[in-house]
Parts: sequence; structure tokens; C-alpha cells
Amino acid sequence: MKRIGSISAIGILSVLLVTGCTIIGVPGFNIIINFVDASIDRMYVTNAGSDVIGTAQLDGSDSATLGVASLSDPIWIAVDPISRRMYVVNLYGNIAVAKLDGTGGTTLGVATLNDPRSVALDVADGKMYITNEGNDTVTVANMNGTGGTTLAIATLDNPQGIALDVASGKMYVANTDTNTVTVANLDGSGGVALAVATLSKPYGIALDLASGKMYVVNSDTNSVTVASLDGTGGTSYNLGGLLDGPRGIALDLVAGTMYVANRYSNTVVVANLDGTSATALDLGGVLDTPYSVCLGPS
Repeated sequence: MKRIGSISAIGILSVLLVTGCTIIGVPGFNIIINFVDASIDRMYVTNAGSDVIGTAQLDGSDSATLGVASLSDPIWIAVDPISRRMYVVNLYGNIAVAKLDGTGGTTLGVATLNDPRSVALDVADGKMYITNEGNDTVTVANMNGTGGTTLAIATLDNPQGIALDVASGKMYVANTDTNTVTVANLDGSGGVALAVATLSKPYGIALDLASGKMYVVNSDTNSVTVASLDGTGGTSYNLGGLLDGPRGIALDLVAGTMYVANRYSNTVVVANLDGTSATALDLGGVLDTPYSVCLGPS
């Protein structure tokens, strides 16, 4: 188990905590948390082919499937490690939420969704951000599904993956049709397209804020582009040739590794952040058309 931070009673936490695809807090931002053990020890993977969530230890062992109610072609997942809940995007549909053990699944009737594709959580502010492929927008809503509002962000074009930099008040969205990344304010203003070198049909995106880097999955070239947050210095890694229809990506910044979901080979590839030492994990055969992967607690 790789522990990022913990407190055993009500207290104040003011450090940056990341679970691969969920930002919990930001430097200097105080959050009151009760009995939290924020750790990364499992991966959660959407299985679009079988309407279940695959889960395993970070080395691929102790795998299982979670039959979550309300799943229908699940394609994207984000984890709230404080409440220990998962938020899952159903293709062409809505958002399902459940406990991390798969129980308590229900559908959130989020207003303004239009062919949703991915979700990112700002747990500190109680908000979720969802990309809409149907009308090139982002929906922002409360994490209970209420208050859905459409953000018409300049330069979005077939938006897929989304990642948040809460400390800077920014979102980053991968545009599949224009091979760009849109960076905008969290209120949707100031959208600018970054022409990042080596992008080719980008899907998933994850941020290493401490190093000022973005990691973007290229579905067309079976690679991951690493670039600065301003879009410069884009370099492509093929992860040992193990990528096959890659979609989602998650980062374990403690271990210095990335996890990429392979849609076509039913595997998750784990590699160092520089693309070396790549290994394909089949999670004991529990994967079926995996789209995205997120890291979080048990």
C-alpha cells in the first residue's frame, strides 16, 4: 500500500492529494476531513463490454468484477477517495455512482448531458466536470447530480478526457478531432487550444502538477504524449509496443508510474512515467473492452 496521507480524527489537511484521476485538495486549501485514510492500493477499470467494473491491486493481483447497478456501456470512471465512491460515465447516457465495493449503485439525473464521455472530480468543491461529445461542451454539476450547467468552452472539438488543476482553477480537455488539448478556467472562460506535438486522436489525459506535465493517450498511434502544461515539449512514448487501442490513463505519482487501459487487448499497461519498464496486466481475465482506469483506496 502506498499511503499519500492520513489523519485519524477530525483535522485540517492542506496538502495536494492525488489518486491518479481525482484531486482531493490543493496546497494552502484547508479541508476538514473525518477519519480519512487517503491511500492508493487498487485500480478500478470500466468494462464497456460487460457492464461491470474490474478491480485489482496495483500489480494486477487480487482481481475481481464489481456488478454495479445502473451501469450501461460504462466508459469512464473517477474515484472520490474520501467518501470511497466511484462515478462512472455510461456511454450515451448518464452518470452512475456507487461505493467502491460496487454496492449502492444509482443513477444521477445530471441536467445538460449530451453524449457524455469522461468525468473528473473536484472533491474539495463538491463538483464534477463531464465532457459532452454530442455538443462539444462540458457539464459542471454538484457531485449529487444536481445543478447541472453547460459550459460552452471555446476550441472544444469532440472532447474526450478531462483533468483538473484545481489549484490554478484550470481544466484540460483532450480534443480528438483537432489533436489538441483545450485549457480553460473552471467556469469555462478563456478556452485556448494547445497544439501539442505528437498528439494523434487523443483520449485520456492526466496531470502531474508537481512536475508541470500532462500525459495524453493517443488512440491512433498507440502511444502516450508527455508535454509541459503549456503544451510545449511534446514527446511520444510507445510503452514497449504494448498499447492496443488505448483510452484512459491514471498516474501513481508516489511510485512514478502510469496506468493505461487497452480497449482492444483487454489489458492495463503499467510503466514508469518516462515510458520505460512497461508491463501488460490482464487482471486475471476480468477485463472486457476496458476504456478507463482510475486509482484509489480499497
